[in-house]
Amino acid sequence: MKSITRRVFSTDDLETAESLGFVSGLLLRQFSNSYQVKTGRDFVKHRVMKFGSQLTPQMVWKNGVLRCEELKEQWSLNVAGNFYPILGNCTGSLHRCR
Repeated sequence: MKSITRRVFSTDDLETAESLGFVSGLLLRQFSNSYQVKTGRDFVKHRVMKFGSQLTPQMVWKNGVLRCEELKEQWSLNVAGNFYPILGNCTGSLHRCR
């Protein structure tokens, strides 16, 4: 698992819904770890999921992936070096899938 989380995924790796979902999950888990260290809260439970709702791809896109950069700056979070390339590729692929 560690070798996967250190890898930079290209847009070619994100052509199927399954692979895009997997990489989005890795991205949000990586971000959530940094968020939890700084705030003491779970990012997915606190920011992505709304009260009483089920997690949907739209929620992951709107409340998760699109908010990472904003919250990183707001909280001065430390993220891994592969975060930005994966965020860019993931954002572009999610936008194409919409």
